[in-house]
Amino acid sequence: MSTLGREIEATRKSYWEREREAARNTSVLLVEGDDDKAVLEALLRGRSPAFPSQVSVVVAGSRKNVLAGARFFPNQAIHLLIDRDTWLDQDIEAERRRQAATPLHVTSGWCLENLFLAPGFLCAYAPDIGTRLDAEREAWVRAGAFWWTVQRTREAQLGWHEALGSNYGAPLPQLDLSSADQLAVSLSQLLGTRETMADLSVAALAANFQSRLAEILALPPSEQWQHVHGKRVVEQRIIPMLVEARGRRADWRVELAGAIGRPAPAPFDVLLAQILP
Repeated sequence: MSTLGREIEATRKSYWEREREAARNTSVLLVEGDDDKAVLEALLRGRSPAFPSQVSVVVAGSRKNVLAGARFFPNQAIHLLIDRDTWLDQDIEAERRRQAATPLHVTSGWCLENLFLAPGFLCAYAPDIGTRLDAEREAWVRAGAFWWTVQRTREAQLGWHEALGSNYGAPLPQLDLSSADQLAVSLSQLLGTRETMADLSVAALAANFQSRLAEILALPPSEQWQHVHGKRVVEQRIIPMLVEARGRRADWRVELAGAIGRPAPAPFDVLLAQILP
């Protein structure tokens, strides 16, 4: 390991040691980022102002770190919360099987911010903004379908690299390179389901985009909002409109989270009930 690698590893280890010490004698909720922590703490505060004595919300930094983070809290009750992003239901179920006894909660929409796009919430909290935003729905849906397609394709290609391993450039026993036909057969066997969606050609992307868009547009308009990139909607449209109408706040995400009623939309209703009975 390089000197830089050792320094990064030492910093990472120190971070998790501090978080483990700070979370002593509480249950733990691992989330991806700082915004997620702020929103979840606002939801927990609405359930019990004294929640910090019972629950520690810990930022892991990424989905990968959340899914691997339970090992840092071996003797505590722990829950994991991740964004759905481009995961399908079968991806979620496969990860739940891998997590075994650790409860895994996945956002219903693209990311945590889609919580604020749940049917009726924004229209009740800020009716004028809800109406303005709904006029932009199809543009956001189309953008969401495109970026879902691009990201899903990129993730599929990363899956190819994982399947091929790190020993690139050396002969692989699993691959038959005697001809193009034999390569195609052996590569398909090696990749398995990773072969799907990995085609980066313009024609394939366009076709996959059209298929994804048709699926979303077939849903009722209120459900379509769960398939847009919620973080971008909040950052680029909702917060600027709220600032224009009501002025600046220290953290509009926290204020919006504080306005979420009980029970909260899925999966937060189950998460909150489990982690803070």
